This record gives sequence, C-alpha cells and structure tokens, in this order.
Amino acid sequence: MDQSTHLDSASSADGHDTGIAADLKQAANNLAGETMAEAQDIAEDLKEKAEPLKREAETFAEGKKAQGARRVKDFAAAIHQAADELSGQSPAAARYIHASADKLESASGMMREKSVGELFDEAGQLTRERPLMGFAGSVAAGFLLARLLRASANH
Repeated sequence: MDQSTHLDSASSADGHDTGIAADLKQAANNLAGETMAEAQDIAEDLKEKAEPLKREAETFAEGKKAQGARRVKDFAAAIHQAADELSGQSPAAARYIHASADKLESASGMMREKSVGELFDEAGQLTRERPLMGFAGSVAAGFLLARLLRASANH
C-alpha cells in the first residue's frame, strides 16, 4: 500500500477527506519534494568535487600509459637485437622472433596514439569477442601494471 492510499484511508466514513488527512498528504508531498531537491544538490556537489579527481586520475593514467608504451618499444628493440644474433644459427626462429617484436612495436604505437579510455573500450570488445585472448591480455596487463607501479614507487 503506497502512502497516498494509506492517507486516503484516513478519510471520514462518508468518503470525504478530513482536514488532518489532507494536511498529512500535503506535508508528505512537501517533504518528498524537499528531499528530492536536497538529493539533487548533494549529487551536484559530489559531481563537482569528483571532477578534479577524475582529471588527476586521467593524467596519471596517461603518463603511465606513455611510460608503458616506451617500455614495450624498448623491449621490442631488445627482442629484435636478440633475433639478429640468432639469425645466423636459426634463420626461421629469428624470423618468428622478429615478427613477434614487430607486433610489440605495433602495440606500443597503438598505446601511444590512443587514449586510456579507447584502450579500455577495445580491450572490452576483444574480451567479448575472444574471451580466452581477453583473459590472457588481462593477465599480461596486470603483470605490466604491477611492474610499472613498482618501478614508479622505487623512483
């Protein structure tokens, strides 16, 4: 039973609202309106206060993303160098390793060019399309994030 139905039951026996029931209804409506206005004010205040934190988090994430992209690129260069050294002994393996390093360089470029939000959106889409690959990517991203955070804490 909602409030208005309950308040309606406080009417007189002949079906007419008593003055008390009408006053109670009006007071309840006023209180509901005031409560909604207060809730909206609080929500607006929270949104305003959260905005600087959001910008700070985005700036931090973009900095870490750029740092991660540089590290991935450096890692790819090291893999290319190792593949060059291996090419005399096993050309087929060296080609495979170079191809893997090329993919890392491509990922590094994508990290530099796209925003953190775009990268998360693409990761979500990949996870929906290929759950196993998404899981493997999550594990790798977690490992990379842990290393980045540990390295930044040491500096």
